[in-house]
Amino acid sequence: MPGGSSAHPDLPSPPSPYSYETFIPWFNAHDWKSLNLPMTPALSWFDVDAALTMRKNWFVDKDMTAIAALAKRINRFLFMRQIMLSGSDESQSSMPMHLLILHLLQRNLNTSGATVSLDAGCGDGWLAAA
Repeated sequence: MPGGSSAHPDLPSPPSPYSYETFIPWFNAHDWKSLNLPMTPALSWFDVDAALTMRKNWFVDKDMTAIAALAKRINRFLFMRQIMLSGSDESQSSMPMHLLILHLLQRNLNTSGATVSLDAGCGDGWLAAA
């Protein structure tokens, strides 16, 4: 769930307004292990470009340009905050999985007709925000 928590007041927040181009250097500049969070965040949670190469076999022959641009507009850190504070990531899929799901939904979501979808839960809400 987006937002802050008094459970760990030292948890930094990304610069505002959010920009993917400034977020990655900001994230890399922090010593996340020193915060002793229940779950230490990893760059792979947020790095869209790395996700496309990490699971590159998933994205062969797929134009991911629009999906990557969309994903980079969303401050995923806000959605992952509760995972860091609780230590439970059971409601969250990986960045590559989210990108693949968005690709699979793209054709159906960009139509003016009716779209039938199955909601298997929205986890922390990032995919729904995309």
